[in-house]
This record gives sequence, structure tokens and C-alpha cells, in this order.
Amino acid sequence: MSSHAHLFEEHVRADPAALSTLRRDFAAWLEHEGAPAGEIDDWRLIASELAANACAASPDGATIDVRATNAAGRVVLRVRNPAGVARVPRVPGDVDASTDGRRGLFVVDRLTDGVVFEVDDGYVCATCWKDTAASTA
Repeated sequence: MSSHAHLFEEHVRADPAALSTLRRDFAAWLEHEGAPAGEIDDWRLIASELAANACAASPDGATIDVRATNAAGRVVLRVRNPAGVARVPRVPGDVDASTDGRRGLFVVDRLTDGVVFEVDDGYVCATCWKDTAASTA
């Protein structure tokens, strides 16, 4: 984990078993940045959903790059992964709670101020952001 001046950076195996360390490290960085407990819980869920999607889309043995910044009252999280078939993910407009899957991006969309996806050279990058409580108080 890298945590230089308002920067979080971690590279994790595209394996769901590796995500618990990512969640723990990211939450610790947010706490160090002074984020309120409720926001830390939301961000931990957001990072977990994006990383889980990245794991599912990545080929075996791949690495997921996770990077977050905290500047000017805004936290920005980027999760980038190689994809066998790189396609732009879509946030569903509505989710049926009785069905499996497709809820993660819906949750990310609702807990952040924005989310965009980019596909470039066989990689998918999800970027989301949210203004911090301190900046809006």
C-alpha cells in the first residue's frame, strides 16, 4: 500500500480472496485522511463492489490497480483491470432485489456523486468520486 500525501495506491490479485486486505487498507487510509466513520463504511463498500467486478472481468493471474486521491474536498477512487473482452460496464437504472447480481454498480452509483467507465487498450477503468462531508459542511 502506498499512502503518500492524500494518495492511496494498491495492486491486488484479481482474486476475491485478496479483497479483504484491500478493504482494510483502504479504510485505514480513509481514517488517516479524516473521513467520518459513516463515509468510511460507504467507501469500503464502494471499493469492494468495484474490485469484485474487476476480479470477475479479469483473466486468471491478473492484477487490479486501485488508486484513490483526497484533494480539494473530494475523494476520487479508480479501479483498473485488464479484461479478456473489454466492454464498458453499465449502471442499471433499477435493480430487482429478488435477482442475483447487477446490484454492485447500482450501489456504487447511489453512494457516490458520479461514476464513469473507460475502456482503453484492453483495460477497464471505473472512476467514482464523492465530495467529503468536511467540504460540504
